[in-house]
Amino acid sequence: EVSLVMTAMAHQLFSSEGTEAIRLHPFALDFFTNEVHQKQRYEAIEITAPGVHFTANGSLSYTLGDFSLYSTVSLASFDAVVTCFFIDTATNVYEYISVIAGLLKPGGRWINVGPLQWHMNAKLKPSASELREMIQATGVFRFRHWTLDDDAMDYRMDHSSSRRTTREEGFRPLRWVAVKAKDSNPLPRFRPTGQKVSRSSLSEQRAFPLEKHREQEYPSTVTIEE
Repeated sequence: EVSLVMTAMAHQLFSSEGTEAIRLHPFALDFFTNEVHQKQRYEAIEITAPGVHFTANGSLSYTLGDFSLYSTVSLASFDAVVTCFFIDTATNVYEYISVIAGLLKPGGRWINVGPLQWHMNAKLKPSASELREMIQATGVFRFRHWTLDDDAMDYRMDHSSSRRTTREEGFRPLRWVAVKAKDSNPLPRFRPTGQKVSRSSLSEQRAFPLEKHREQEYPSTVTIEE
């Protein structure tokens, strides 16, 4: 995760030890945007922490940083990579494809679900059909499943009787399962001129504390130094 806001919220949820509800005001930052009644602007909602706890014996980690930094880390060591509402965050989607191909073992699976709402930083914004052709053209992946949902998934949609906004949003997620071919050749790695990051700094990213990363920037592409 590269967003400090998302990371702060995740830290709050995952570090909560009780079942006490967390009170939020999610609409306060959306004021003056498609509002129906200004009195609803500061309404609060409550969510319950999931009760997930990280232990010393666990293998789940949460990293604040750029996914592309893993381009030379733990190569061909994963049975599966799951990209959930993620692929459209790429500055260069070819870079993401290259990293995922490098992380997977031969026969490993790439499972994706999410829309293609390409972010502002995206240099390439392919359609779903173009993206499939791009992935297939690498010769690394074979698709086992490819669908686009018929119905939109709620995203900032308001089905309540209050009719909070004049606009409703929803996504039709793109879902696929692609298998890495056992006889595929490695894809080129992206190493344009940019910030140099040592392997030791990569390992430090695995630590969760937010303070370690508050002053550090993670570019979309880096050069890895021994």
